[in-house]
Amino acid sequence: MKIKISNTLLNCLLAALAAGIVFAENFQPSLKIFVAVCAASMAIGLMVTWRKKIHVAKIIAPIIFFVLGAMRFYAVDTIPPNDISKFELQTVAVTGIVREEPTEKFLP
Repeated sequence: MKIKISNTLLNCLLAALAAGIVFAENFQPSLKIFVAVCAASMAIGLMVTWRKKIHVAKIIAPIIFFVLGAMRFYAVDTIPPNDISKFELQTVAVTGIVREEPTEKFLP
């Protein structure tokens, strides 16, 4: 089964993904809202596609990609406040106890 998708639709989906990332970055709404909207859009899209109304599915797809873009923004790893990179260009003292004396090991 071969599926044909036009370049215009692919560009629209990519633009919706990017718009979702920008929206989440600027407004920072709750992630629960995005999950609910994505689930609802997917359910509506599946029902519409199942009933063979493809033109409506083409409207739902960008909404899903918009929400997925926003969810992708939230999935980016955040640096915790006690991460070592926060101490860049600062003097840090480390204290501890040596449990055993280090020995020299020669690699072959």
